[in-house]
Amino acid sequence: MKNFIRFIVFVLLFPVMAQALELSVQEKEFIANNPKVKIALMPDFSPFSFIKEDRIVGFENDLLQIISQETGLRFDKHFGVWNKNLKAFQEKSVDIITSISYKKEREAFTTFTTPYYNIPIMIFVRDDFGTYKGMQSLEGKKVGILKDVFYTIELEKYTNNKLHIYETYDELTEALVFGKIDALIQNLPNINYLIKKNLYTNLVLVDELELPGIKKEDLRFGINPDKPLLYSIMQKALDNIGEERWTALSGKWLSVKLIDEMLGEQINSSLALLSEEEKKYLENTIVKIGMIRDYYPFSYEENGKINGFSFEYFKLLASKVGMKFDVEVDNWSPTLHKFENKKIDIIDAISYTREREEFANFSNAYFHIPNAIFARKNSFEEYGGLESLRGKKVGITKNIYYFDTIKELGLFELVVFESSREKIKALALGKIDAAFNNLTSGQKYILQGGDTNIEVLDELADEIVKKEDLKLGVSKENVILYSIVEKAMGAITANEKTKLVNKYFGVGFQKEERDKNIALNTEEREYLETKKEIRMCSIPNIPPLEQIDENGKHKGIAEDIIQIVSKKIQKPIVLVPTQSWSKSLENIKDGKCDILPAAMKTQNRQHYMNFTTPYLIEALVVATKDDKFFIENSSRLKNLKIGIVEGYVFIELLKQKHPDIEIVQVKSAKEGLLQVRDGKLFGYVDILPSIAYTIQKEGLFDLKVAGKLEFDAEFGIASRKDEPLLNSIMQKALKEIGEEEIRSIVGKWVSITIEQAFDYRKLIYISLFFLAILSVVLYKNRSIKALNKKLEELSITDNLTQLYNRNKLDEVLKEEANRSKRFLHTFAVIMVDIDHFKSVNDAHGHQMGDIVLKEFAEILKSNSRKTDIVGRWGGEEFMVICAQTDLKGATALADSMKEQIASYSFSSGEPKTASFGVSVYNKNEDIKDLIKRADDALYKAKKNGRNRVEIG
Repeated sequence: MKNFIRFIVFVLLFPVMAQALELSVQEKEFIANNPKVKIALMPDFSPFSFIKEDRIVGFENDLLQIISQETGLRFDKHFGVWNKNLKAFQEKSVDIITSISYKKEREAFTTFTTPYYNIPIMIFVRDDFGTYKGMQSLEGKKVGILKDVFYTIELEKYTNNKLHIYETYDELTEALVFGKIDALIQNLPNINYLIKKNLYTNLVLVDELELPGIKKEDLRFGINPDKPLLYSIMQKALDNIGEERWTALSGKWLSVKLIDEMLGEQINSSLALLSEEEKKYLENTIVKIGMIRDYYPFSYEENGKINGFSFEYFKLLASKVGMKFDVEVDNWSPTLHKFENKKIDIIDAISYTREREEFANFSNAYFHIPNAIFARKNSFEEYGGLESLRGKKVGITKNIYYFDTIKELGLFELVVFESSREKIKALALGKIDAAFNNLTSGQKYILQGGDTNIEVLDELADEIVKKEDLKLGVSKENVILYSIVEKAMGAITANEKTKLVNKYFGVGFQKEERDKNIALNTEEREYLETKKEIRMCSIPNIPPLEQIDENGKHKGIAEDIIQIVSKKIQKPIVLVPTQSWSKSLENIKDGKCDILPAAMKTQNRQHYMNFTTPYLIEALVVATKDDKFFIENSSRLKNLKIGIVEGYVFIELLKQKHPDIEIVQVKSAKEGLLQVRDGKLFGYVDILPSIAYTIQKEGLFDLKVAGKLEFDAEFGIASRKDEPLLNSIMQKALKEIGEEEIRSIVGKWVSITIEQAFDYRKLIYISLFFLAILSVVLYKNRSIKALNKKLEELSITDNLTQLYNRNKLDEVLKEEANRSKRFLHTFAVIMVDIDHFKSVNDAHGHQMGDIVLKEFAEILKSNSRKTDIVGRWGGEEFMVICAQTDLKGATALADSMKEQIASYSFSSGEPKTASFGVSVYNKNEDIKDLIKRADDALYKAKKNGRNRVEIG
C-alpha cells in the first residue's frame, strides 16, 4: 500500500513527461557496454543527498532516478564525505562525482555538466558573536569550512586567519555550536537542515559570502574526461528534464514540506481512533499536565502565559483526541515532585531513567536536545574535557535525569539549582565555575540576562550523558490515559510537526536575533513586563524626519528607528496620533504618551522629559522668497516675521538669543512656507530636509534656502520623566542599533527625498542663481560662495571624516574616465584599508575608533597632492583618485602615505598601519574593473602581511 501511494505521489510530482530523449548510436552502445556507472555521493549533504533509515535519499538521488529512467544508465552509488569523494574521482575510482562546483583548476580532471542547482553560500555565527559588520568582522576569528570546498583558496587570500578544516558537515556545525570556532561558511540549505534536525538555537545567519570570483555554489555532475560519451549522455538527460520536473524536485526537497515527511513511515490519520472506554474517560476528565516555566524554547512563561514548542505540540496532541487539559507551570524539581505524588496526570519534557519507571510510563521521544558545558569566557586556558573541571564548582539542575551519572564521576563539587535561569546567573556572577545545561535554554538565559561573559565550552560527551530525550510521562496507574497519549502522538503527522520545528527552530538572520535581545538589567526587564505596550506621540508634519500620512500611518526616519527599538525590547510601540506637535508635548506631560521618537533637549523640557543622546543632527536653515537677501545668521532676522511650527524648540532658541525677532507659530512646514510665498511671513525656519521636501512637494519654486543659521537640530528619543527606566531602555536600544545602522536609515530617507520628493541640487542651483543676482546688488559675493560651499558639502561629504563620500568618489571616477577618453591621459586609484582596525573598537570603544578614523583621514588628506581626490569608501576603507598619474607616481604616493601612517602617534596609544592596493586606468576600461583590480591588490597586500603596497 505504501509503495502504491509513493508511486501516486511520484506521478503527481512529475505530471508532465519531457520529450523522448534522443541518443546517438555510440551513446546507446556505451550504455549497453557499461551496465553500471560508478558515482560518488555524499551521505551527509542534506537535503541533496543523505542517509535516512539506512538508505540514500535527497534531491540528487531523485535526479539520478530520473536520468536512469530516461537513459537506461544504472548507477553504482559510492558514499563518502566530500574530500574523500573528490580524491576518489581524481584517482578515477569513480566515473562521476555529484555536487562539484566549477573551478578552472579542476578542468584538468573534470568535465562539468551545466549546474542542476545554485545555492547561496552563507556565513553563520553564534548568537554571542556581537555585531557583525561585513566580512571584516571575521578578522582574527576562527573560521570553519569543509575540507577541499571550492572557495578555499579565495577565502585564504581574503583573510590571514587560519581556517579550521572539517571533513563532515556535522563536525563543522557542531564546532560552531560548541565554541570551537567563531564562524562557519557553508551553503544555506545544508546548515539550515542541520540546525532544525539538531535544534541548534544558538546559530544565526549573518551574511552571504562575497569574494572576488566566487558566486553561488553551483552543483554539477563532474564526469571523468576519459568518458566523453558518458558526459554527453548526462548532459542530454539534464537538458531534457523540463521545467515542471525541476520545479517538482525543488518543491519536494527544498521547500518546507518534504515528501518523505508528508508520507512518513505510515499514512497518518488526522484524528486518533479511540475505544469507547477512552472516549468516556475524556468526556469526564480534565487532564492536568505539568510544564517547566524556564525551558526555552519548549515551554516558557511570556507575559504571564505559557508558550513554546512543547506547549503547542501538546495542544496539537490534545486536538487529535478531544482532550480537555489544564497546565500547571513550575520549575523542574517541584513539577517532578507533583508528578511522583499524583497531583498531575502528565509531565512534559521528562527523560527516561530506570528509577523513574516506578512511577511513569514514557511516551516515545518527540525531541532530542544536546547538553552543553557552559563557562565564563577565558576562564580555562585550555579546556581538555571533563578532567579540566576537576575540583571546580559546577552547577546542575535539581533532579535532572543525569544527576547521578555526573555525581558518580566524582570530579566536581556539584552545586544544585532549581532552574536554568538561576544556574546561568550564578555562573555569570562567578558563584560557580561551570554549568551543565541543555544548549537551547542555556543560550536563551545568557542572552536574556545580558551575560556576555559566558560561552559554550563544549558538548557534554554523549558517551557519558545521552542527549536529553523529551518524552511525555503518564502516571503509571493511568493505563487508559497512556493509551490515549500514544494514539494522539501517532496521529500527529510529520508535516504538522515540521511546521512547529520551522516556527521555533528555523534559522534567522543576525539582525532579527539581535533585535530580540538587548542587555537589560532585572529592574528594566521587570518594568517592561508591567507594560502592555509603549505609547508614542510624534511630530505629525516634519517629513522626512517623521509625519503622519493621510491614512494615519507614522513614517519617516524616526519611525524606522522606532520599529527596530520595538523589536529589540520585544514590546509593541503604539502611535497615539495628534494634530500638532504642541499637543504631543502636552500628552507626554499628562502621561498620555510614554515617548516622543524625535525630540530636542531644552532646559524647560528636562523638567518633564528624559532624553537619550541624539541619533540625528541636522542643519537649521531659513527659507524666504527668492528676491530676499542672503541670511548669514539669526541676527539678520531681527524685527522680521519668522514662521516656526508651534512647539518647536527653535522658538526657545531664537527668543533667547534675539527677543526682537517676531515669531509666528504655524501648524506645519507647508503652512509656514505658503505664508512666506504669500508675503505674510518674511521667512520660515526648519531643518533643511523638511524645507526641501515641502518646497518640492508643493511646487513652491519661488522660494529659496536663504541661509544656514548657527544652530543645529539634535534629535533623540524623549520619555516621561516619571518613568526613568524607560529612558535607560531606549538608550540601550539605540546603542544596540549602532551609528552605522542609523546612518543607513537616514541615508535611505535622504535618498528617497532626493529622488522622489526633492532634488537638492536643483534647489541649491536655483537658490544660488538668485543669490548670484542679489550679490551684484548687495555685494555679498563672499557670503554666497560660503553658502555654496556649505550646501554642496552636505551632499558630498562624509559626516565623520569630512572627506568626500562614496557618491562623490563615484562621480569623480566617471569624470576622470571621460577625461581620459578625451585627452588620452590616464589616472590611478589607490585603495587603502586600516590594518586590524577592529582591535581599536574592541579595546577602546567606538568613540575612540571614530577619533582614529578622523586622524587617519587627516593623514591621507595632508599627504596627498592638490590634484588628488581623497574620500571614504566605506567603514575603514578609503580611496585616493590620482588625476593624470601613472603607476610609478601612484605607487610612490601610496608608499609615502604608508610610511606616514606607520610613524603617526594615534590617540588610541597604539601604532597603526594600513594596506594599499594600486591600479591604473586602462583605455576604455569599465570603472568597476578598475576598482576590482585595486581591491584585489588590497586583498593581496593584507594576505602578504599587511603594511604594504601591492599593484593590481
